[in-house]
Amino acid sequence: MIRLQQLYKAYDRRPRECEVLRGIDLDVTEGAFVSIVGRSGSGKTTLLNIIGGLDTRYRGTVAVGGRTLADLADDELSELRNSTVGHVFQAYHLLDHLTAAENVAVPALFARRGRALSAARARRRAQAILEEVGLADRAADRPGLLSGGERQRLALARALFGEPAVLLCDEPTGNLDSATGSEMIDLLNRVHRERGVTLLVATHDETICRGGEFVFELDGGVLTEAT
Repeated sequence: MIRLQQLYKAYDRRPRECEVLRGIDLDVTEGAFVSIVGRSGSGKTTLLNIIGGLDTRYRGTVAVGGRTLADLADDELSELRNSTVGHVFQAYHLLDHLTAAENVAVPALFARRGRALSAARARRRAQAILEEVGLADRAADRPGLLSGGERQRLALARALFGEPAVLLCDEPTGNLDSATGSEMIDLLNRVHRERGVTLLVATHDETICRGGEFVFELDGGVLTEAT
């Protein structure tokens, strides 16, 4: 489902020591649950952004769902981000002027012709996903009225709207207390189990690591399987 071959990423043109990712190779099979651990600044977010098609300035090969991202036109890459890959950001990136239900349905605004939903169907799907993540009663509320845990679940709901095959989660418990973080972990495990998505989680949370089928450590730009 995900294949990385000799992936390099640098933020400027200076020598090798400025590379945040150094020759990463990774194969993730369909339906797997993979945790990537590493200290803050180790490149975990960068790695997820590349896999999700948000960062296109890299060297090497990145393929998702059998499609090499560098070969995709801009509209094809946008469609992949909108349907094949769901992304849960640590900072939520919710739209404060929209209700919870409207936030969940935002991907419907960017769907390509042939995949577009009517407004009524988009609302129904958004409500069903809000129920799935335990926010059905907050559909009409705006993000500013939600707790941190509720905002993280709302971000997850939005990522699930396009029924993605791949779900990328960047520190999904990083802004949460231990109890709320445990609830989020349980929810991610349930989503993985019931939806069968390929789940890739960047985290420092050992509880998430134990839940993953495969655990890799990113250190010094190098990705190795944890022992």
